[in-house]
Amino acid sequence: MRKNATENEINIFLDKAAELIANGCCMLLSLGSREKNRETLLELGLTNTLMFEEIRSLEVKHYSKGPEQDRDEKIKGEVWFFGKEIAGKEIYIKLKIDTAGNLLLVISFHTTDYKIYYPYK
Repeated sequence: MRKNATENEINIFLDKAAELIANGCCMLLSLGSREKNRETLLELGLTNTLMFEEIRSLEVKHYSKGPEQDRDEKIKGEVWFFGKEIAGKEIYIKLKIDTAGNLLLVISFHTTDYKIYYPYK
């Protein structure tokens, strides 16, 4: 089992994620077809742009676990897990940057199904 990422590793990932969002190199993966993601965005009144702004504002304290190898064989990369309170709800956020470092994928963005552990909070 892998240990938690260091604060420096988390900051490097978040800086790269923010850069990709600023450059429009980001996409929602499965959000259109996963009911719980769609419901969360509607419930919070978030557009895709506002969702990406929430992701850009993530900090080390929001880190939960990762990186872990993703099961997706089409777009390879490591998966990182975060949680953040938005409008009084705890949101589970699962992100991946492809191995080339050119694309940020939002795999999950929905209310939590379980209590998230925050090692740096």
